[in-house]
Amino acid sequence: NKRIETVSELAKEIGENDFCKRHLGADIALDSDKMISAGQSFGGMSAISIALGDQPHFKAVVTHDPCFFPCFPMIDNASFDMRHPTFMCMSESFLGSMNDMIFYFPRDLWKDFDSITANFKKTIPEEKLEVIKLMDSNHTD
Repeated sequence: NKRIETVSELAKEIGENDFCKRHLGADIALDSDKMISAGQSFGGMSAISIALGDQPHFKAVVTHDPCFFPCFPMIDNASFDMRHPTFMCMSESFLGSMNDMIFYFPRDLWKDFDSITANFKKTIPEEKLEVIKLMDSNHTD
């Protein structure tokens, strides 16, 4: 996935000592040992995907309405290897009415969401996983 490769390369570059001087003209260093992968919608799924497994850059994940539609094979195979603290927030309208109006997938997306959550519970310690379903809410709230 090109997006994951690009973000991974950027994360590696941010970790270099002279990143701020080269790009911002500032002689400061960033604490790249504490980077968080975060995103909303397609960016939310990218935030999850970039932080999977034993990658060295991101130490936690924060997502709002991760658009996991491109990842149905991973959902079906329960192959999400998330090991980092994760916060995932899902709006009712995103998986409910939006699916009927826009995406037309013949799947139960709430069941897919629950499958992802169950898979995360296998690899993330309970105290480091928080999943929230926002009922009566919209994708852009």
